[in-house]
Amino acid sequence: GKKHVYHFPLFRKWSDMLEQNVLDPLKIPLEKVVRMQLARMTNKSRIKVHRDSGTWVRQTHRVHVPLITHDYVYFLSQLTNSTSSTGEEQSPGQGGNFLRILARVGDIFEINNSLPHAVANLGLKSSDNPGKEIVNMVKDDE
Repeated sequence: GKKHVYHFPLFRKWSDMLEQNVLDPLKIPLEKVVRMQLARMTNKSRIKVHRDSGTWVRQTHRVHVPLITHDYVYFLSQLTNSTSSTGEEQSPGQGGNFLRILARVGDIFEINNSLPHAVANLGLKSSDNPGKEIVNMVKDDE
């Protein structure tokens, strides 16, 4: 059975839409979702280059699905595990080999979160819509 399953109050408000528009098309049963997160990124905001660590990185797939976005929201994902001559992780613009992924509504993508990655909303006007995405972490089949 399920142990320690927590649903926040807003889950009830969003669950039908998320199941219909995200989980069902991906054929992901809700009981396989380890964690689901809605992220809102305001204009000119960034999530700095980082890599995820912990047991969940090896045991789950992290699927990104932009729900509300515009042409200035994108992901950066390092293609290989490269470091500088000093042993530091390289960032975009510092020689790191990063792929830029435009976050378009309805696109679904998975990146290797154990490699360096980042997110940016470079909206130029205050009237730009915020980027919003759903992140599913789905447990691997055993």
